Amino acid sequence: MINHLKSAKNIFLLNDKDGFSNLKIQLFNILDAARDVLLSVESAQYRLGGNPHKINRYISKRADWYYQHKYSVRTATNCAADKKTVEEGLAKLTLAYQKFYSQMVPKIGNNVKGILKNDHDDKVAEVKRYMHPVDPKPVQPKFPKWESPAELD
Repeated sequence: MINHLKSAKNIFLLNDKDGFSNLKIQLFNILDAARDVLLSVESAQYRLGGNPHKINRYISKRADWYYQHKYSVRTATNCAADKKTVEEGLAKLTLAYQKFYSQMVPKIGNNVKGILKNDHDDKVAEVKRYMHPVDPKPVQPKFPKWESPAELD
């Protein structure tokens, strides 16, 4: 999708600069949402990977059920909280992409299509005007022939 937009960038910029700017802003919103999802997934992975390490560290010092219970319960709680965070990020990303793909791309396409169609129609009309002039060739005016009055003869 992005490569198609890049290939037509000059056409968009020349004909609908504001629409293209809005399209780029929405594209950065998508990238921001994707980055947020990535960061929340990385955070969840780090948190989930840290709990077994903590359990093993405390068990190796002294076998105490408290640490096992404490960190095993946290793992499930953190997993549920991270799941919610990741799902919210994915929903935000999905909405941003759907707005980009289903609303903004067709809108700029239709705007540029209308502008290009109007330009094309204007050029066709101009060519027709040059090929078939609207004004007919001037006609020589016909004046009645002067006749001398009978009194003068």
